[in-house]
Amino acid sequence: MPELSHEVLQRVIGMVKMIAPDEIQNIPPSEPHCNCIHCQISRAVSDDAPEQISDEIVSDEDLKFRDWEVSAEGDNLFVVRHPLNTDEEYHVYLGDPIGCTCGSKQCEHIAAALRS
Repeated sequence: MPELSHEVLQRVIGMVKMIAPDEIQNIPPSEPHCNCIHCQISRAVSDDAPEQISDEIVSDEDLKFRDWEVSAEGDNLFVVRHPLNTDEEYHVYLGDPIGCTCGSKQCEHIAAALRS
């Protein structure tokens, strides 16, 4: 929902204070990423500033998810590593015959090396 103006928020809070002055502190807390009327009023009552959303520019490279990091080690020889687990490393040969140290001829490591 669009932001309510400061004036509208103050009027709503004023009405709540007139109708149920003891209940103003019992308003449930707002959700951090929500902008519904309830959350806007809850933030205004508790004086929590709304979370500022960053307009940081994200590059296309940052948006690419990598299952495997591939680096050339020699002619038709590649090292394929898992980006989150550096202990998981395989050597892939794309010559004749194609092979991988995992032992499979149709593994995702070979596919990753072919895509690189």
